[in-house]
Parts: sequence; C-alpha cells; structure tokens
Amino acid sequence: MLNPGVAVRWGRLGLVGLVAAGTLGARPFGVELPSWIGTPRNDKAPWDWRDPVHRKAGAGDGKARMIYGPLYITRITQQEETGANVLEAVTQGGAWNKRELASPVFDPSSGLVLLGTSDKHFYGVSVKSGDPVWREKLEGRVSSTPMTEGENVLFGADDGAIYSMRKATGVRNWRYQADAEITAPLRILGDRVFAHTAQDTLVCVRKSTGEWLWQVRHPLPVGISLLGEGAPAAGVLLRDGDAPVEVVFVGHADGSVSALEASDGHLLWSTPLAKGDDFLDVDSDLVYDGGVLYAAAFHGGVFALDPASGATLWTNDKVDSVNRLAVTASYVILAGPKQVVALSRADGKVHWRFAFPSGGASTPVVHRGRVMVSTDRGAMYVLNITDGRPLQYYGGKPGFTGSPAVYRDMAFLLSNGGYLHALSDRYAGSMAGQRLPW
Repeated sequence: MLNPGVAVRWGRLGLVGLVAAGTLGARPFGVELPSWIGTPRNDKAPWDWRDPVHRKAGAGDGKARMIYGPLYITRITQQEETGANVLEAVTQGGAWNKRELASPVFDPSSGLVLLGTSDKHFYGVSVKSGDPVWREKLEGRVSSTPMTEGENVLFGADDGAIYSMRKATGVRNWRYQADAEITAPLRILGDRVFAHTAQDTLVCVRKSTGEWLWQVRHPLPVGISLLGEGAPAAGVLLRDGDAPVEVVFVGHADGSVSALEASDGHLLWSTPLAKGDDFLDVDSDLVYDGGVLYAAAFHGGVFALDPASGATLWTNDKVDSVNRLAVTASYVILAGPKQVVALSRADGKVHWRFAFPSGGASTPVVHRGRVMVSTDRGAMYVLNITDGRPLQYYGGKPGFTGSPAVYRDMAFLLSNGGYLHALSDRYAGSMAGQRLPW
C-alpha cells in the first residue's frame, strides 16, 4: 500500500496521486501598514489560525494564540473543478491539477511576490495589495520554486524548460528546453545554472544566456519511484593539498547521491543510500553547508556525508519515509507524510517528533525560532524549533503543497485552491483589515 499523501509514478509515467479538493471562502480584506503597529492579539481572524492542541478554542480563549495572521488573501489562479479520473487526465493530456507545487518567493528590491502556478503562468504580484503587476504566459505548468539572481528570476517548468525573466517586468531573457519536466528548484553557482529533470538528468546552462554547457543522465530504476526530484546542491569543495574545485551534488531515484565537477559534469563519486526494493528516491533537496552534505532517502534514512568522498559521517536509519529536508545551525529538520522530525546536526540523533493527521509535507522553513511546515491536505503548522511543540495551525483543505516564503515579519503561502496568503507575525487582530493600503 502506498504511503498516504505521497504522489507516485510507475515506470516514470507521471501518475499523479489524488489530493483532497475543496474551495476557499476567504476574501481579501485589507493590507497592513509598512510599519506594523501593536502586538498580536487573539482576535478571530477570517482564516483558521488556532492552536492544533486546542482545536475548539475560540476568540479570546487564552489557550489559543496567533503567531502568523493574514494581512490579505487574494485569488491568483482560477482552477477548473473536474471529476475526471486521474489516469484519464494524464493519458488524455488534461489540465487536471489540484496542487500548487511551487512556493512563492518575495523580492524586496521590486516589492513583488514572484510565483509560478498550475495555470501555465508566472506572476509578479504587488506585496502591497496582492494584485498581479505582470503575468507571463508559459508553455507548461510551474512546479519549481523560483530563484532570484540580480535583476532576474529563474525557474523550471513542466514543459521541460528553464526560464530566465526580468523580475520587475516579466520580460523573458531566455528559455532553454531540457529533456523532461523540472519540478525541483534550480541551483546557481557563478554563471552556471543547474536543473534536475524528471529523467534524472542534471543539466548545466549558462546563467547569462541560457547556452547549454553539459548534461549527465543517471540511469532510472525499474519499478516504482516517487513523483518529483530533489534540488541539487552546489558549492566549492576544499580538499587537503588540492586546489578548490566547484562541485554540484545531486540525489537520484535509485537511492544514490553523486558529486560532479561543476565545470564539465565529471563524476567525482557516487554513494548508495537507500535500502529495499521500491521508493528508494533521494527526493529531498540536498543541502551543502559547513563542509557537510546532507541527504535523505525515502527508504534508507538520513545521512551526513563527506563532500570530498561521499563517505558517511553519521546516519539515522530509524527515520524513514521522509522526502523533505532543511538544515539550521543546530538541527536537521525532516518532513514527510504525516511527520516532522528534528535531528541533532552533530550526530543525527532524534531531538523531537511531530505528527499530523494526513497528507504530505513541504520542505520545512525556519523563521525566528519556529519551524513552518505546510501540508497538502490541510494546514500549515508552526512548531517550536527547540521541542517541536505546536504553536499554531493555519488553514485547512485543500491545503498548501509548497513551502511558505518568509521575509522579515512576512510570510507568503500559495494554497492548492490558487489563493495567495500574505501573513505577518506582527498581525494586530481584525483591525488590520481596516487600515489603508501602502
């Protein structure tokens, strides 16, 4: 039986797992001033924000608390409802998609929230009002979280293309066509852009022009594997007695991790991590930080690896079925279907666990001592980073597949219903909706 909340594919056909659908009744109700006034109160917001431990807590209940309250909620995409069978939608080329996989990103220089959606568009949305400032039509849906670089924004799409656009206007700089859909975030190192495609191909193009530089395709496994790929990691590798070398690390559907020279794709090492016969995927985004490479295999555990050799520094094989990973100064935060787990970064021992009722989880985001994890069948959970204690839940069906984007006091979250939620941890209750826009 498949793990709940995990979309799968059989033989890489792209069979999409069914996700609970629903509609959102929230409407835009105002925006916050640039300088947030007051402190959070327990006013009942127009969205479900309560503490998950006290689900029946109402307005003014001292046990309930608000950390992130909504500044505004605005509809970005207009998704069509359909009762089509998933297989029919896939084989007949239908536009069925109940999930918004790409997370937004906030660009402070332009004052825009940048996001790609399932309606085959990319948007620049005003942070002041939630209204689109520009919209660019694409050839495919966007499942890849964008990255900003200088004056540009770069991302991959389901049409198998890498796009570079001017982030202030949406004017396209270039488009490169790869061999398959790109659902993982891109990685940038110098003037090189790396994309990991659904064919387990690592593609390298020039950031300034989109010119193809090299690509390496890893053999796909036979049988069942998870839908989606993890983002590669890139950085400079320092080895005793050797000159520094730029390296890109990538996880594979067969449960291995490889290190390649960023200049030409030359393989430096490859290490198997997974155990078992199926769901071996290393689909978590890889993290290279502090001279250590961190990776998680869905069946096989969590690993801290020596980036020079691929040797295991520590592993925890008791933590299973995780496909999302983030690293802080003290913790490795993992997430997967119905669970969030924090490990000690020093030795990989479990520090705390948090369980939620159903669905898959987003990549954890750490903000001001809190862990924010979205779930694709329900709420976004806010947890205390030191002990995993739940502080708040926000939202409900149809859920949030992508992670929140955080910047200072703000967080931005795209729901599976196509609504952009602008939140703040300096929200000051229901009066915020009556303030004038910027």
